[in-house]
Amino acid sequence: MNKIVKEQLQKVVTAKIPPFDDNTTYISIKKYEEVKIVEGEYYLIEISASVLNPTANSLLASNWNQGSIPKHTHYKCEVIRVLGQMIKITGLAYNINTNTDLNEMWSGWVPLDGIEIIQKL
Repeated sequence: MNKIVKEQLQKVVTAKIPPFDDNTTYISIKKYEEVKIVEGEYYLIEISASVLNPTANSLLASNWNQGSIPKHTHYKCEVIRVLGQMIKITGLAYNINTNTDLNEMWSGWVPLDGIEIIQKL
């Protein structure tokens, strides 16, 4: 990979850049489109590590979700409710590497800054 191209790719902050190294000759970057969360719509989301592994005094796990914590990083989910910076979802766990649904559901509240929307379904 050209040194200048590599430096420019490392500066990108808006788009999600796939992994690359010095031997990479082709990169496909999807067009960035901001997705607005709407109740009743379906999304493929990625849940952050801070939501998956809450601290012992986490209000999210204890108060908002009655001790329930999502077990998987990716979910195909429906947005049930939007309340400020929190959304309530019901979702089916998803393996993004094999593009297969997993046989595990989870429902609960997550902060908007604790998820990344991969795509609208």
